[in-house]
Amino acid sequence: MDTAAAIAPTTHPWVVHAEGLRVRAGRHLAVDGLDLSLGTGVHGLLGPNGAGKTTLMRALATVVKPAGGTL
Repeated sequence: MDTAAAIAPTTHPWVVHAEGLRVRAGRHLAVDGLDLSLGTGVHGLLGPNGAGKTTLMRALATVVKPAGGTL
């Protein structure tokens, strides 16, 4: 048996998938209508201060419940 094949992770079309994601940060809508599909691997998230990066990461980590859309 091939060792690499035995330990290879199962592949999926995407690991994280969001459609029309809306997330609130207090009274502000920090993420509005985001469509996102992330597969396996390392991903980066860049943007200016106040763009909703942390709020998005909190939603992806299921710390914050989305205000709308699917995750």
